[in-house]
Amino acid sequence: MSLLQVTDLKVEYTTSRGTLRAVDGVSFSLERGKTLGIVGESGCGKSTLMKSLMRLLPPQGRIVGGQVLLEGTDLTKLSEHELRAIRWKKMALITQSAMNALNPVYKIGDQLAEVLIVHGGMTRKAAWERAAQLCQLVGIDPARLSAYPHQLSGGMRQRVMIAMAIALNPALIIADEPTTALDVVIQHRILTRIRELQSQLQIAMILVTHDISLVAEICDYAMVMYAGEMVEYGAVRDIFFKAYHPYTLGLLNAVPSVTQDIESLISIPGYPPDLIHPPAGCRFATRCPFRTEVCETQRPNLGEVQAGHRVGCHFPEKAEEFRRQAADRRTWERMSV
Repeated sequence: MSLLQVTDLKVEYTTSRGTLRAVDGVSFSLERGKTLGIVGESGCGKSTLMKSLMRLLPPQGRIVGGQVLLEGTDLTKLSEHELRAIRWKKMALITQSAMNALNPVYKIGDQLAEVLIVHGGMTRKAAWERAAQLCQLVGIDPARLSAYPHQLSGGMRQRVMIAMAIALNPALIIADEPTTALDVVIQHRILTRIRELQSQLQIAMILVTHDISLVAEICDYAMVMYAGEMVEYGAVRDIFFKAYHPYTLGLLNAVPSVTQDIESLISIPGYPPDLIHPPAGCRFATRCPFRTEVCETQRPNLGEVQAGHRVGCHFPEKAEEFRRQAADRRTWERMSV
């Protein structure tokens, strides 16, 4: 049985303009020790999906359909009291900004110990001993337990967040843009350390990122989200070398490399649709160079194109032709004329 099984999850926000469906029918599963990378543009629903898994949505957000099964328990049915027994022990979150997540008036050691005392039932002495072990695991000198967050570098603060996440050996870690504010060297070190700890402790992980190249580097599976929907899902090697959806192809075209100049990158013209008034057909249709009339009037089903590889496109049989054309800048430039 999968560690995590998400089925037809739907999440809505109440806004001054109306109801916005931020996550619309997302389904996936994740096994122990495996990593799923979720990519897409800002506003595509990645962070909302993660917050809904943790049941940490803001007051205006709510889950309106679907299941989230963690080790067979449906998290959507639990009370806040019951969820407190799940968070940190079975699933933990690494947030985007460690400086915002850490309390600036408490020492690092006190904050690590609090997780262990409140959620792990440890004595203060045992919690501090465990905190020192966690520091060593993530590459921080235990002497820094007496430091305040502002006395640590950005990379060290992010390591503290990782230490908190693994403190009680959860089965699942959700990392929501964990290295956004860091330079590429520190980013690589942090992600490498996360991957090492994950392998060592057999923790499953969901990595949310704008950077599709990070997914290629450390993930086993990839999910591409667009306008609240999952448009493609599969093993990383299939997504990167045999993508089917035009949006995925557009994202891959925009990945820079050391052999390219910036002018050679191909961007996707246009903007995602308004999800308060979503289109009747494919949500990517207005930005897709391969659209036809059916794309504008009918919503595509998410179908399996090969074992474990799913795509939401009306024309998966044309994928090879799409890949060839999508690599040509002129294909996308015609969309902006």
